[in-house]
Amino acid sequence: MSMLSHEGEIILNSYTAYCLTVLCSFHLLRNRHGFMGIVGAWETLFKLDLLIKRGHHILIATFDKKTCNIFCYTKFNLPRVFLGRLGDRVKKHLKPMSVFRNLPYFFINRVDEKRMGFSELVRFVLLSGMLLSVAEGNVHYYDFVVKETNFTKLCNTKSMLTVNDSFPGPVIRAHKGDTIFVNVHNQGDYGITIHWHGVKQPRNPWSDGPEYITQCPIEPGSNFTYEVILSKEEGTLWWHAHSDWTRAGVHGAIVVYPAAGTTYPFPKPDGEEIIVFGSWYFGDVNKMVEEDLITGSDTPRSDAYTINGEPGDFCNCSSETTFRRVIDYGKTYLLRLVNAVMNAELFFAIAQHNLTVVGMDGAYLKPIVTSYIMISPGQTMDILVTANQPLGYYYMAVRQFDSVRPDDTDYDMTNATAILMYRGNYTPPSSPFFPSTLPPYEDVLAAINFTKLLRSLASPEYPINVPRHITTRMYIVASMNQIIFPNNQTSLASSMNNISWGNPTTDVLLAYYRY
Repeated sequence: MSMLSHEGEIILNSYTAYCLTVLCSFHLLRNRHGFMGIVGAWETLFKLDLLIKRGHHILIATFDKKTCNIFCYTKFNLPRVFLGRLGDRVKKHLKPMSVFRNLPYFFINRVDEKRMGFSELVRFVLLSGMLLSVAEGNVHYYDFVVKETNFTKLCNTKSMLTVNDSFPGPVIRAHKGDTIFVNVHNQGDYGITIHWHGVKQPRNPWSDGPEYITQCPIEPGSNFTYEVILSKEEGTLWWHAHSDWTRAGVHGAIVVYPAAGTTYPFPKPDGEEIIVFGSWYFGDVNKMVEEDLITGSDTPRSDAYTINGEPGDFCNCSSETTFRRVIDYGKTYLLRLVNAVMNAELFFAIAQHNLTVVGMDGAYLKPIVTSYIMISPGQTMDILVTANQPLGYYYMAVRQFDSVRPDDTDYDMTNATAILMYRGNYTPPSSPFFPSTLPPYEDVLAAINFTKLLRSLASPEYPINVPRHITTRMYIVASMNQIIFPNNQTSLASSMNNISWGNPTTDVLLAYYRY
């Protein structure tokens, strides 16, 4: 139950409100209640649409079970808005409607049917086809509490911003087509937003999360509820803070399972594990970035990389907490990889085990069998691993791929490790096997050879629509160079086509809504 709702109210998201209104209308028409249902539905849609046009994106709608009143709430802490009342004549027809499945029921009372013309009716019916598909998935609720948490790593203790006191943060699990509500409570010292990386958010940019682009930051001491709409995504994605560099500690995985009644395009694995690669800094990374912006220096270099929050056996004071995963011989496991490091590509390999890459960024790939992978920052991959080696301990290892230039060695050279441990009766080795196939730091050819293998699945069940008729060609150069200020001070600056910044001519959200 959301903090916004009143006692006795059932929470509905705005899309559920739309869809239920449409479905009620068609049901009433089938039961010869004429335009009473369709006009009532249009009245509710009109009110919701009007609120959105005034800049009040609907967060939730509720149905009060005692009074049968329907209200909606906005994301701007305004008073709830009355939409209508469920009439007894309409309510009695809702129980046998199996199409609603587990969704709450609501509708509004009878209104003057003459207020709706034929053109509005046509528009409404056309709109309903799109809305009906949204109601198919389930709804999930999560609470994120953002606050400072103490951690001890690399022989030092520091406080860092996390979600629910965990690094990495909690895993969100849902099925394709579901909707997720995440109530974020900011108990930290920074304004913060959360981005749902790889989620397309159809017609819902207000919950996308980039700070000052789609929303203002959630101020310390306040909260904000995101509506995350899963549409075509399937596989592994992730969420992270989208304000300054707070995502160094504020991030976690999103697991999107196949829709109900469907399965994977490969044999179902015997088990799965989430593997999150992260960056660890001795200091406060936000303060470090702030200082670098003032001096024009490069962004902070991490002091270690981590696998599921732990640097591993090759780092000081870390071997006791190295992440371990017990596996059974002969079984196949799905590893869901998330590269949550701040600014670096990584090589990853498992000693004496082949990797079969089957997905990337919430979509399936043609299977790739390889001895290593290269994963970019912000990228996710789904990898199958079969436990087919002699019983023992095997390192999963990750290190940075650096492609700046050979003479630039100022980067994180940590080899972060985790351990795959076979279950069974045997004498543990003195040290796990290390992957000999893990490429060196500056192996550009290894990175290119891997990325050349990537192909979308493009099957009848998972089609890919690639445009073939090109009307416009653009040449874009992204670069990082030095600029000289009037006082002869130099500073690093990123640019596209040699332009570092251009003020937009229109509001992004307004343009999204209008066009």
